[in-house]
Amino acid sequence: MAHKLTIEFSDGDELALHHDLLDIDVWVRDMIAGKIANCLTRMSQEAVVKLQSGDIDVKTVEAMDVGTLALTLAAQPDYKNRAARDEADAKASEAAAAVQAQLREIADAQALSLQR
Repeated sequence: MAHKLTIEFSDGDELALHHDLLDIDVWVRDMIAGKIANCLTRMSQEAVVKLQSGDIDVKTVEAMDVGTLALTLAAQPDYKNRAARDEADAKASEAAAAVQAQLREIADAQALSLQR
């Protein structure tokens, strides 16, 4: 599956980009390629850790390249992409904040009862 991206920016933005860049299209392609390479590297590092710990069950690990490691990680039932991880983190933060609020209420109630 390929994705096509169209970016619109003002004439002033284009002028600013051309101040530093020879070719905006090449820069954008290189920037995206670099981000993809970094993401694949992080995914493959996470897959290696899971493989070493036994969290990923595979029959053979013969010369897996970065892309294969990333696909292996993504195929796991507990795999979460960035959006899913952020959502889980937000829910955990909300739960932690609720617990902290309850603890503050308990502490405030105890302080009031001690003052009486």
